Amino acid sequence: MNPSQLIAKLSQDFLEAGIESAEADAKELICHALSISKSDLMMLELENKLIDERQLTEIIELSKKRQNRVPLQHLTGISFFRNLELLVGPGVFVPRPETESLVELALGLELPEKTSIEIGTGSGAISIALSTEGQFEATAIEVSTEAASWAEKNIAKSNANVNLQIQDFNLFSSNQKYGLLISNPPYIPSGAIPVDPEVNLYDPEIALYAGEDGLDLIRVLADSKHLLLAGGVLLFEHDESQRESIVQLLLDKGWQNVRHFQDLNGRDRFIQAVA
Repeated sequence: MNPSQLIAKLSQDFLEAGIESAEADAKELICHALSISKSDLMMLELENKLIDERQLTEIIELSKKRQNRVPLQHLTGISFFRNLELLVGPGVFVPRPETESLVELALGLELPEKTSIEIGTGSGAISIALSTEGQFEATAIEVSTEAASWAEKNIAKSNANVNLQIQDFNLFSSNQKYGLLISNPPYIPSGAIPVDPEVNLYDPEIALYAGEDGLDLIRVLADSKHLLLAGGVLLFEHDESQRESIVQLLLDKGWQNVRHFQDLNGRDRFIQAVA
């Protein structure tokens, strides 16, 4: 089987399994198994070379797992986020492309100083990106020891200036005040189970659900003004249906200049407020 035939076969299999990113996933799996880049794969397609039988068997086995909706990132062990190649796997939330926009917003802020504290860092994606792209002195809080183990690997791999603390944010105290408080918190109501198997079967529940209305951790963020310097900014992600409730919550807590932003699909997904 040549590369073009294999891409076509896997793409069709993935489509039938309900995977929208079928062709992209097919190419990603093939590149992973062959340890090549996407440009290398294009060259193989042009050369029309047959794929080695052993490698073909490995790719087919991986594709069967993907058809069963095991996340692509769990199969490759890699999640791409902005300029980063992060290590991920069971026990950690896989970073989403939408969250790259959260980092973009953060990098464009005028802050009293370039210090940040992130709540629920997971793989470390946000704090590492702030450190490597924006030269932030970053602190990252994570309650899950499983997730924190991935963050530790990624911080070391990226040589990022991130101070990782494994603890419950509700018990966190600090004499330091920060320029930025940032988070992609859990915000799904406990009764609203996501449709995609990749999410409801593989992402950690602690990274998804936040009480009956999904706002439990966001309420904690709203009560965390004391962690920010004067003029410091709170910035976080949320579900588009929660915008009005969150804006009112922040106004009730005395936050200033409360603003909301949309993701690339035009959905209300991010809120910013000044201490």
